[in-house]
Amino acid sequence: MRISSSTIYDSNVASLGQQQTVLLKTQQQVSTGRRIQTASDDPVAAARAVSVNQADAMNTQYAGNRSAARNTLSLAESNLQSVTSLLHDVHTTTVNAGNGSLTAADRRTMATELSGRLQELVGLANSTDGAGNYLFSGFQSKTQPFVDVAGVTSYNGDDGQRLVQANAGRQISSSDSGADMFMRIKNGNGTLLAQASAANTGGGIISSAAVINPALLTGNSYTIAYNGPTATPAAGNTGTGTISTPTVINQAAVTSKDYSVAFTVAGPVTTYDVTELSVGSNTQAITSLNFTVPGTFRVDAAVENDLVTLTGVYANEAALVAKIQADLDVDLPGTFTVTSTGSVAAANFAVSIARVAAGTGSTAVTVSAVGGTANGIVNSAGVAGGASVLAGQPYVSGQTISFGGMQFNVQGVPSNADNFTVLSPGYKVTNTTTAAVVLPVPPVTGRVPYVSGQAISFDGMQLSVQGTMTSGDSFTVSSSTNESIFKTISDLITALNGTVVGASLTNSLNRGLNHLDNALNNVLTTQSSLGLRLQEIDALQTAGEDLGLQYKQTLSELQDADPFKAYSDLTQQNAALQASLKSFAAVSNLSLFSYM
Repeated sequence: MRISSSTIYDSNVASLGQQQTVLLKTQQQVSTGRRIQTASDDPVAAARAVSVNQADAMNTQYAGNRSAARNTLSLAESNLQSVTSLLHDVHTTTVNAGNGSLTAADRRTMATELSGRLQELVGLANSTDGAGNYLFSGFQSKTQPFVDVAGVTSYNGDDGQRLVQANAGRQISSSDSGADMFMRIKNGNGTLLAQASAANTGGGIISSAAVINPALLTGNSYTIAYNGPTATPAAGNTGTGTISTPTVINQAAVTSKDYSVAFTVAGPVTTYDVTELSVGSNTQAITSLNFTVPGTFRVDAAVENDLVTLTGVYANEAALVAKIQADLDVDLPGTFTVTSTGSVAAANFAVSIARVAAGTGSTAVTVSAVGGTANGIVNSAGVAGGASVLAGQPYVSGQTISFGGMQFNVQGVPSNADNFTVLSPGYKVTNTTTAAVVLPVPPVTGRVPYVSGQAISFDGMQLSVQGTMTSGDSFTVSSSTNESIFKTISDLITALNGTVVGASLTNSLNRGLNHLDNALNNVLTTQSSLGLRLQEIDALQTAGEDLGLQYKQTLSELQDADPFKAYSDLTQQNAALQASLKSFAAVSNLSLFSYM
C-alpha cells in the first residue's frame, strides 16, 4: 500500500487537532471547576441541573418569604406584649379604684390615667411594620384600622389574613384581624353576662353567672327584680283605714307570698282575716267535659270571666288543650296554664286549668257552663288558692299586725269588706324574652325570699347577689355579646368620673375587671398563635436551609469536575500531545533523499 507524504501530514494534523481539542476541554474543566461546559457534554445531567437550579431558586424565594413573615410576626408579637402589659396596668388601676377610702378626686385622677392608657392602646392597635403596612387591619394594610370619633373607637379594617407562601405546600398568615383581637371580645363569662341596673340604689353586688347545665340554657334574657315589703289598699275600699309600709322583723320567717288583709265589720266589732294570695286550679274529668260536642263554658278567677268556646269536634286531647289555652290567653295572656293527664282511650282523660299569676282577690279557678249545665260541663268551684293565716283577729287602730316575718299597722276606721294587699319582700326572675316568670316556679306566686350570697339557679345557670338591696333594684342576665376593649376602658373611665359610689361603682368595676380578663385572655391567645407561627417558620427555615444544601450538593455532583481526575487527565493528555508533536516532527523529516 502506498502512503504519500500528504496523507501522513493530514493524518497527523487531524490527530493533533483532536488531542488539542480534548486538552482544551480538560483545561476548561480545571479552570472553571465545571465538568459540563455545554449541554452537549452531558445532555441528561444538563437537563437535571436546570431542574435542580429552578427548585433551588424557588427555595431561595421561600426563604425570603419566611424572613419577611418572621419580621412582621415578630413586630406584631412585640406590640401585643406591650398591649398585655398595658392591660395588666389597667387591671391594677381598676382594682385599686375599688378602695373605699378613695375620694372622688382620687377616682378622677385614676380616670385621667386610664384615658391616657386608652389612647396608648389605640396607638398600639394602629402599629405598622417597616414598610408602613398596618399590622392589624386585615387585607386593608394601608388603611388605619382603629379610629376614635367622639370617644367611640371603630374598626375600619377587614377580617382578612395576609398569607405568605412559606414553602411549596404551606401558607402561613403574617397578619391578624384587629376586630378579632380588640373588638370581638365576649363580655361576662363568655357565655352569660350578669350585670346590675344603673338605676339601682341598694347595696346588692351581683356575681358572674355560671353555667351549671348547658342543656337547659335557652339563650333568652332575664331580669332579677327585687321588691321590698309593700302594702296597698284595694281600689274599692270605703273606710278611712290606712296601712303602713311593712318592715322585716325576721328574715328567716319571710315566706315570699302575697297576702290579703280583709276587714269585717259586724256592729261595733271589727275583725280582720289574713289569707295567702296564691294560685288555684280546677280539673275537669272527661266524664264531665265532653269535647266532642260544641259548647261554651266560663273560667273564672278573681272575677275575670274568661270564656272558652268549643266550636267543633277536636281530633285528640292535644287539640282540645290548645283550644282552651288559646281562648284563655285572649283576655289575660300567661294567666292560666292548661295541661291534661290520661287519655280518652284509657277513659281517664282530665283537663287541668291552673292559675299562674295572682289576681287581686280570690285565685280559686271556677268552671261553669254558660246558660247552665251544657255538653257535660259540671259547675265547679275549683281549688282555692291561698291558705288562711289569721282569722277573726280583733282590730285595734295602730296596733301591730305580724305574720310572714313582717310587721305593720292599720290606722283609722276600715269599712266592712275593705281589703289590703301585703307583698312579702323578695325577688322574681322573669324571662324577658318570653315574659314568663321563672322564679318562683309557677304555679307558685309572689317572690323568692332574698338571702345575701345565696345561690340563685334557673334555666341551667347560677349566680348570687350579696349585700342589702332596696325595693326596685334589678339585675339582668343575658347571653354574652361582643364588646371592644376600648368600650370597656371607656366605661371604667365614666364610672370613675361619676358621682355614684357604693354598690353601683363596685358592680361597674367588677364588670370592667371581668371584661379586662376576657380581653387579656384574647390577646394572650393571639400571642400564642403568633408564637406557634414563628416556631413553624423557624422549623421551615431550617428545613429550607437543609434543602438548599441538598440542591447545591446535587448540582455539584451533576456539574462540577473531579479535580484529581481533571488534573490527571490534563497531565496525561498534555504528555500525549507532546509525544505526538515529537513523533510528527520525526516522521515529517523522513525522505528518501536523505538516504541517497
